[in-house]
Amino acid sequence: LRNRGLEVDLGLTPIKTQDFVWDMKFSYNTNETKILSLASGADEVSIFNNGIAGIYAKVGELFPLIKATAYLRDSQGRIIINQATGDPYYTNNLVSMGRATPKYTLGFNTNIKFKNFNAYAVMDYRTGHKFYSGTMQYFTFSGSLEQSASFDRTQGGYVIPNSVYQDSSGNYVANTSIKSGGDSYPSVVAYYGGTYRNIGENFILDATAFKVREL
Repeated sequence: LRNRGLEVDLGLTPIKTQDFVWDMKFSYNTNETKILSLASGADEVSIFNNGIAGIYAKVGELFPLIKATAYLRDSQGRIIINQATGDPYYTNNLVSMGRATPKYTLGFNTNIKFKNFNAYAVMDYRTGHKFYSGTMQYFTFSGSLEQSASFDRTQGGYVIPNSVYQDSSGNYVANTSIKSGGDSYPSVVAYYGGTYRNIGENFILDATAFKVREL
């Protein structure tokens, strides 16, 4: 492993009198761990894998690395579906989805003191990373997902935005009418309980967060 990081702190006291003091502290922190080599010349090692998503150590990549099954896409990034069934095609193997640790973290602390009264806050903002939601994946089976509640399920599924299918000439054609999930309630239930829940990309989420840790 090679670990590199940078941390910068800036402390200020914009107001200071006999009865009133206001202190502030800003911080910036970034840290990256890169895999340089693995035992026995391996290219990658699985730390966790549930079949549709996992955490990996991979040579040349930042650690920990998130991998998951993903939609198959054409050269323009459009999701490829099966023209006959409407189901999207997806990979059999896990592919890289990005880093699991923040690219950087911003911190802000403030403390206000007036005579014998004191108020303070501790906050931070972190971004540039992702996480896998197992809870969200479980919700596909029970029909509790926001995604499966945003349309009339009694009419079946929906047309996947920005999707295409391959015609008899091998060209990719924009899909405007073929629904993934069929045309009935049972078929859309089967789609979410089967195809949709097996595509790990659906459950890889942006981990950006702003947190007020103390008040």
